[in-house]
Amino acid sequence: MNTESTNGPDRPLSSTPSARSITQNSETKSELEQKFLTLHAEYDSLQKAKEENEVKFHEQIMMLTTQLTEEQDKFSNSQKNVEKEKESSRRTIKEKLEVVQKAAHLEEEHVPKLCLKLEYLTL
Repeated sequence: MNTESTNGPDRPLSSTPSARSITQNSETKSELEQKFLTLHAEYDSLQKAKEENEVKFHEQIMMLTTQLTEEQDKFSNSQKNVEKEKESSRRTIKEKLEVVQKAAHLEEEHVPKLCLKLEYLTL
């Protein structure tokens, strides 16, 4: 059998089934390599974005933690100030009550004496 008659001079070598298969495999391999490179680039891009987000979120967490601590300190200081004011008010009320009690005691002691003196003077 003559191989030239099968392939023929008018039939190119690449049109044989095995040549076409090799060409298709080569194209498929090239397409897969391109898809791989595209996916790898996309993966790298997503990985970079993920890392940037993690850094950003970590910074936000640190900032919010600091703000929370500051607010807790303000609240604690406010509570201390309220307690100081309450204690100061208690002391002031106690002092005023003592003054009123002393005045009442003095009144009890001296009013009857003054009344007696007034009666004596008016007689």
